Amino acid sequence: MNSKSWSDSLRLCSIAVAAVALILAGCEGPEGPPGPQGDPGDQGPTGPLGDPGVAGPPGADGQDGRSPWFAGPGLKLTVTAANIDSSGVATVNFTITDGDDVPLDREGIWSQGAVSASFILAWLDDDGSGNPKQYTAYTTRDQTSPITSNTETQASTDSGGTFTEVGQGQGTYVYTFGTNITVADATRTHTIGVYATRDFDDKRYVANTTYNFVPNGDAVSVTREVVKTQNCNSCHNPLALHGGARREVALCILCHQPQSVDPDTGNTVNFPNMVHRIHMGAELPSVLAGDPFQIIGYMQRSHDYSDVEFPQPVNNCVKCHQDAAQGNNWKNNPNKAACTGCHDRTWFVDTSPPAGYTMHPGGVQPDSACSSCHPASGGVAGITDKHIIGSLSPTAPTIAVALDQITSTAPNDLPVVDFTVMVDGAAADILTTPLDRLRFTIAGPSTDIQTYYQVTAQGSGAAGTITALDAANGKFRYTFATPIPANAAGSYGIGVEARNNGADAYNNVLYFAVTDATAVPRRTVVESAKCNNCHNDMSFHGGSRKNANYCVFCHNPQNANDERAARFESTTVVAESVDLKRMIHRIHRGENLEEPHVLGAYPPPSVANPGGTPLDLNAIAFPGDLRECGTCHVTGSFNLPLGSNVQPSLVQTLTCTEDPAADGTDYCDTRTVTDSYIPPTQSVCTACHDGIATVGHAEVNTTTSGIETCVTCHGPGEVFDIGLWHQPDP
Repeated sequence: MNSKSWSDSLRLCSIAVAAVALILAGCEGPEGPPGPQGDPGDQGPTGPLGDPGVAGPPGADGQDGRSPWFAGPGLKLTVTAANIDSSGVATVNFTITDGDDVPLDREGIWSQGAVSASFILAWLDDDGSGNPKQYTAYTTRDQTSPITSNTETQASTDSGGTFTEVGQGQGTYVYTFGTNITVADATRTHTIGVYATRDFDDKRYVANTTYNFVPNGDAVSVTREVVKTQNCNSCHNPLALHGGARREVALCILCHQPQSVDPDTGNTVNFPNMVHRIHMGAELPSVLAGDPFQIIGYMQRSHDYSDVEFPQPVNNCVKCHQDAAQGNNWKNNPNKAACTGCHDRTWFVDTSPPAGYTMHPGGVQPDSACSSCHPASGGVAGITDKHIIGSLSPTAPTIAVALDQITSTAPNDLPVVDFTVMVDGAAADILTTPLDRLRFTIAGPSTDIQTYYQVTAQGSGAAGTITALDAANGKFRYTFATPIPANAAGSYGIGVEARNNGADAYNNVLYFAVTDATAVPRRTVVESAKCNNCHNDMSFHGGSRKNANYCVFCHNPQNANDERAARFESTTVVAESVDLKRMIHRIHRGENLEEPHVLGAYPPPSVANPGGTPLDLNAIAFPGDLRECGTCHVTGSFNLPLGSNVQPSLVQTLTCTEDPAADGTDYCDTRTVTDSYIPPTQSVCTACHDGIATVGHAEVNTTTSGIETCVTCHGPGEVFDIGLWHQPDP
């Protein structure tokens, strides 16, 4: 068969096969099951490699080989060395730890709570004989007033410095100052001041320290300490200024020295001048003349000290200066900066004082000449002769009355009290030489005093009888003309007031049984010694009331200020409670109260003056931390719950009922009195927390029957435990 025949035959076969396929397709049945998988084929050849990708960013640096360490609360900062090298680079070595001396990481990476530290460097001048003058700071800033456009160079903290860690995990660092130092005198004392803060568990901890050195390597021989911080803290508790981070006087005086002036007011912020002016406050000659004393500080905040009332005689220089190394400078080293702090309208500059100033009687004088006329004592005008006067004088008259015993104290009895009198430290015979005044007050019951009465034994209006028991030793007996109340029960107290030759006695108190088997004293909440930390010699109502535990006799829960409240016709007034537990909290809260606090004072309202003498207590500035209840209270006496015998405080609403046409005066002769009571815990707590919402909260949580539920949330161990929430800043 030739090739053509073979080709034709194949074509015919293909056509036949295709025809059969078409027939089968038209008659196709269900698909059968898949056959077994065949063997895999041979692997194909490997393809070419792809292009490499772009390199990623570098990874983070690895750790430096240490692990976080656990530190607790607190902050301590200690400077261990300081140096100024020949090129003017100053460095300071220091360590930081928590309250248990566990090292801290300054940046707060390896231990909780970053530490922020600021540094001051200043040098101390002296007179060449070892007596310090004042500081001058190397670290300064220029402050321009937006009010006056004046620019002053003020002492300040360093800026632009760097920290270097020494070792790892030791809390040890070197700070290199950004300020280049040109040493003023390498033989003089130089001081580095540091203040630091650390936030830990929602509390801010503060550390202040100073470090003295002499750049030439000599030992430090001259330091300055005119006032100790602990003296400030007897009132300020604690001293905490500039946001609370500056707490030590030794730190303050590095910046508050002659170098620094407030450009807004022109007032110096030199410590001896500024602090005297602040504490003199409302009594400054300039303020009395109508010129307020102000300093404008950070963020242009104005601080007006014209209303400051020092809570004791402002001439008691020893209060602030006692126990300091140069604490006698106030009398031994008088100078114009310090003296014009109080005597700020005395002129020393030239012979032409400005209007309102008085020329210094001694004319223009340098500081070195002051002590020639103003020695410690004597001379033309000795310092102590002019300052330590009145009750402050060691030769001031004194009087003391001790209550020895009281008898005949049953209801309706005429009580008999035995007492001892000492005048100027010696037993006094008050029958031959009567006292100017001798009074006794009886009050009760001691569970919580609600009534009192007072009798005069010697002086104007005297009643009753004094007899001698042992006159040579100052012992006497007084028999009352007024009996113990018929309804008296439990225990009562007796207190004494005495005045002689301008001196007032401390009010000693003695408790006695009326119907009790033995005398039960009233609870002790505060101590006069605590009051006197700030008040020095607490004395009110003309000086005759000196003992806080005598004050409660009159300032009891049943006493409202009704007799001192204004008595204008056609008015309704509220007589505030003068219950001590309420009144004293409101007085000390003063400028922080949300609502007005006005009490009537002496003299009371009269026909000539129906308004009486209103006493606005909202301007009072408490110098300490109001959360520190222990400033005034004895331990634990402020905690809830209050004792079951503590009584509610009386408040009275007084409505004038006199027809204004009845007479020709504005004085209200007749008025109705409506009594209301503030429950005991409310009375205390809303005395400080007096906002409307807070008062409403307290009222809502008191039942209609008068049961207070405060302890549920504010008691010991509860969520809002007052012992916890009144904790001051560390």
